[in-house]
Formats: sequence, C-alpha cells, structure tokens
Amino acid sequence: MGSRTIWTVVIALCLGTIAAAIAWYALLRAVFPSQPTFDEAGGYVLVYEVDVPAARNGDEVISDVIEVLQQRVDPQGVLQIQFRHLTEDQIEVRVPVPPEIRSLRSQYLDAREAVVSRMGDAGDELVAALEGDTAGRLESLKSRFNHLSGEIDDLIDKRDAYQAQRSAGNDPDDIVRLLRGAGVLEFRIAVMAGKAEGINVQELRDQLEEVGAANVDSTVARWFEINDLEQWYDHDDQLADLENDPEDFFARYRGLVGDYHDGKYYLLMYTTPRKSLTHEGDTDWKIDRAWLDSDRMGRACVAFRLDPVGGQLMGRLTGPHVQQPMAIILDGQVFGAPTLQTQILNRGQITGNFSQAELLYLIRVLEAGDLPAPLSSEPVSVEEVEAGQ
Repeated sequence: MGSRTIWTVVIALCLGTIAAAIAWYALLRAVFPSQPTFDEAGGYVLVYEVDVPAARNGDEVISDVIEVLQQRVDPQGVLQIQFRHLTEDQIEVRVPVPPEIRSLRSQYLDAREAVVSRMGDAGDELVAALEGDTAGRLESLKSRFNHLSGEIDDLIDKRDAYQAQRSAGNDPDDIVRLLRGAGVLEFRIAVMAGKAEGINVQELRDQLEEVGAANVDSTVARWFEINDLEQWYDHDDQLADLENDPEDFFARYRGLVGDYHDGKYYLLMYTTPRKSLTHEGDTDWKIDRAWLDSDRMGRACVAFRLDPVGGQLMGRLTGPHVQQPMAIILDGQVFGAPTLQTQILNRGQITGNFSQAELLYLIRVLEAGDLPAPLSSEPVSVEEVEAGQ
C-alpha cells in the first residue's frame, strides 16, 4: 500500500470519527439544552435507597453507585444534576428545573389526574396514549368518553405546552426512568411461532395467565415484557390487530410467541445456556462502547461493541442460530428481536423507531454499565425546592 493510499485511509477514518462525534454532540444538545444550576433555578430533590450488601463497606458502595449514575445521567455535566451521599443507605439527586417549567408540569399533571380519576380502568390507557403521543388512541378514547372530550382536548393542550418547554434533563420523570434500570444487558434466542423446541407453549401461556410471568415454572423458557409496544407495529390497523389478538399478531407479523397479561405484552424467550448470553455464571463480559449510528433503513439507532470475552460468547450464541430471532433485553425488558442474518461477534445494533431521548437513554445505560448495588425502583421521597433553598 502506497503512502498516498495510507493517508487516504487515515483521513477517511478521522472524518468518520469526527462525523460520529458531531452527531453525538448534536443529539446531546437537542435532548439536553443548556441548564441552570440548582441554586439558580430550584427544582426537585429525589431521595433513593441503596440496597448495600451486608459484606460490603456502605460508603464505598454508595460512592461507586453515584459514580455509575453520574456517568449514566450526566457524564458531560451539562445537566447540572447533583448526586449526594445522604445516609448510610440513601442518596439524594438534585434536579434543577426553572419555576416556569415546574408550573407547566404541575398544570399538566393536575389536569391529567382530574381526567384519569373519571375514566376508571381506562385511565391508564389515557396516560399511555398521552406519554406515547399516540393521536389515534387519543381520538378513540375521546369517542368512548364523549362527555370528557373537551377536557381531554384541554389536557392535550397542557401536555403540549409543557413538552414545548421541557427537556429530558429537566423532567424528573425522565430522570427517574434513567435511574430505574440496573443496566443489565442480555441476549436470548426467541421462541419462534410453530417451531418451539423442548417446551409446551400452551402450557406456558396457561401459567402466564394463572400465576404471572415471574412465576412460570420452566427451565427452558420464560416470558419477558416488551419495553415499548410502539416498536412492534407500523400503523393503526396493526395496532388494532395487536390489541385484539396478541398471540396471532406476534405469530403472523413477527414469527414470535407473544401474549398479554395484566396490562403488559410479553414475548417467550429461551433461558438455556446454549441459547442465551447473560451475566449469570462465572464468565464476565461487558459493553466496551455504545454510540449513535444508522441502521440499514437510515434510521438513528444505537450501536455497541462488546469486549473480547463478550465477542467470543456472542459468536458461540449466534453461530448456530442464524435465521432465528435474537432478543436484545435490557433490565428484563425486550427492546427488539431481529432475525440473525449471519453470525455476530463483537458488534451489534439496537434498532427501532426511537426518539432522541430513548436513544440517549440506551447509550447512557449501556456505556455506564450495571450498578454495583440495587437502587430502589422509585424515589422514596420527592420534594420541590425553590431557588436558593
């Protein structure tokens, strides 16, 4: 290879790296605009409990937990979020939010609670439609609850006013979501409809209905909750099919074994070592890097690179299962189950119709790694604090 060719390759690699850095910076600025400090703006104080192992030093564990959470939530420090060691098993998270945005949030949440309280069991559907910005489902709910149609329209206006001002960095609900996951990534081969190996699918469906996903008795497979239902259908007609008959929808459109129980949708995954790559056992592996990328359809996605041990294990998992679906599971929830087109070694992608905030969440959680000790799934207290307090 001549010197001119070598320099051409070097320049191309540098330009590719610069382009990736620019894309990542643009995503950061879009999702997280410049933030004031907590002292300047006031905001919310969230208190979490940490389940410190009995054999570990509490101060060291909480210090390690804070380090991982800082890396996950605000690695560049652009959000001005503060983490503090509060007690021997508690941490405090101070989220700066200007008063005008807090006021819009309160107006929206108060109005939402007023409408939800009058809708009975359908209240959860309204919340999901509002948070998912699903216009078709909102119109359907307005038709079903015609006497609340005007109040739902007013609620939508309040939501839009809040969303126009908020960012992922000044919405405490987004911070709670970021902190909720333990950051545990797994890969499992999904059970294919009509091609189950070593399991009685109908028996597992019956168990799901009778005892729930966590209590299914099988050493070969179990149910995993779907993270975001919107990733699994393309238009409202498919959504109607999904809601009317989940079993048929996932079999017909995805070739998978799916079901519905207690307000959640599930997919059936193998749990045997030969069909799984998890953190169980003595072999340690991790994500070396995660970054913003594009999939084959040109959509923004999350790319990741495994360390050498993880790459070797991934090759062992994917080699024998080409042309079968492999699920990407983060904190016990399915983010996707693409069909393996070839053996994968140390690199992969998480694809879908993700928002900017969702992409950033995945990148942050994967890059930061899993927590050294479990955090309470919800804050034990949330307090609104004015500037200077």
